[in-house]
Amino acid sequence: MVTPMKICILVNDFKKPWAEAGKNNARAISRELAKRNEIFFIGCSDETVSFDFEGSQVYLFKSWFYNTVPARIFFIQGYTNLVFKAGKIIKKEKPDIILSWFETASTCFFSFLVKLFARSKAKLIHAVWTDWYCLPKLRRPSHFLTEHLPHFILNNRLTSRTGLYFADEIIATSRYLADRVESLGFSKIHFIPGGVDTKIFNPCFSPIIATCEKTVIGYVGHLSHTKGVSLLIEAILPMLEKEDLRLIMAVTDGEEEKIVRKLDHPRITVFNIIEPPAIYNACDLVIIPRRFSYGTASYPNVALEAMSCEVPVLCSDLPAMNEIVFENRTGFFFEPNDMNALRKRIKELIKDKKLLRQVGKNARKMVKKNLDWKDISLKIEELLKKISP
Repeated sequence: MVTPMKICILVNDFKKPWAEAGKNNARAISRELAKRNEIFFIGCSDETVSFDFEGSQVYLFKSWFYNTVPARIFFIQGYTNLVFKAGKIIKKEKPDIILSWFETASTCFFSFLVKLFARSKAKLIHAVWTDWYCLPKLRRPSHFLTEHLPHFILNNRLTSRTGLYFADEIIATSRYLADRVESLGFSKIHFIPGGVDTKIFNPCFSPIIATCEKTVIGYVGHLSHTKGVSLLIEAILPMLEKEDLRLIMAVTDGEEEKIVRKLDHPRITVFNIIEPPAIYNACDLVIIPRRFSYGTASYPNVALEAMSCEVPVLCSDLPAMNEIVFENRTGFFFEPNDMNALRKRIKELIKDKKLLRQVGKNARKMVKKNLDWKDISLKIEELLKKISP
């Protein structure tokens, strides 16, 4: 009989709403792992609180300005506080494995400090699921302090290498990220892709809205400048006057929140946090207009969730996306940061509803075969068993 492992998962803000890729994916993984192992969670949040999640204990510690735009500026303060608080819990719980699921590669340094402070003998595994920062052309200097500067300082190549140096093993959630981590000089890299729960995200889920328009375009996600929602709005607004088209959005906060909140158009519907499958199943096409690849999941959850609902995605042609999106087979691409290219692709695609339906069906088959969380979680569990002390 295999001895159960005790696993500590480090992941931020592990509570509702389930809107962020990090905590949502950690939740999906833990559901499978918890069937045979003991799991507990530790992370930063907007409050200090502990509670039970499906039989596993969660410990969250307050970080300044956590749910505000300046949150990234206070990144170090939050994690420094976490080191001392989490260390005491780990010293008491004595896990076999510490699975660091924090957002950036650099945060592995803080995961190591947690382990060091607790004098723990647990193996430290860090999951790399976001790219590190490369300085782009700044089209909007107003976002420099809240988005670019924190990433430039804390999520660069050097800090990523420094953080990962302290990991016993590294999980890369895309082949692109595996190559990126290898370029830093590391060898203990395991490619295990990000996934989706194909039972929850399915084409039978009731849509949130019924529209009279011929084609419905969807956007789901944060309103940070990186996500590119302003690019989508600029591209689609003139089309709403000429095409039989509707835009529906489910959004949270971010630098571009004001742009979205002031929209007043009869063919634009904006929701806050809702059940994502309800949005996807109301759409004919979901747009993922990311400007950059850093600071977001290598395989964005939105892409996998929409594809699992048989809804094709039109996304920026950024690193790793070509591992799951194949042009005209499982999705579509446009040139990043090019509003005209985005508008042109939307115009082309809304004319061929048959193609959209077929690509959507292909997309679900692909994610169900290759990227279901149940199967991926088992691969993670196999890895943890191999390296467990």
